[in-house]
Amino acid sequence: MLFELCIYDLHLGKLTWGEESGENSDLKSQSRRVLECLDELLSYAQYYPIERILLTVGNDWYNSDGKFDTTTGGTPQSEDTRWQKTYRAGRKLAVEMIDRCTAIAPVDVQVISGNHDETRTFFLGDALTAWYHDCPTSK
Repeated sequence: MLFELCIYDLHLGKLTWGEESGENSDLKSQSRRVLECLDELLSYAQYYPIERILLTVGNDWYNSDGKFDTTTGGTPQSEDTRWQKTYRAGRKLAVEMIDRCTAIAPVDVQVISGNHDETRTFFLGDALTAWYHDCPTSK
């Protein structure tokens, strides 16, 4: 049985103000929320004979795609912090998610870029490939 996990449209690094958007959001709260969601989803695995997990990473994982706080297409974005910090936080978050999944079953990771973050998501996928290069189940 394959357990597919897809947390999309994260827009990691997007800065929102509650009075304007209905909810305050920043890099730390987004990362925390994703891990809470992942843990809840993984808790359902106990009810099924999970043989593998397919984890998709991307689909606007990051809110912007360059040092000028714009999407791949150039649309300006409100960012929480410097792009380097957001990129590293996104990589660390993906690694944490993969590691939590591997506690349940072997994991296949599919990286899918979005319209906000085509370049950063490519680099994320490459970094994850390097991070897990010795993993016998990595693809």
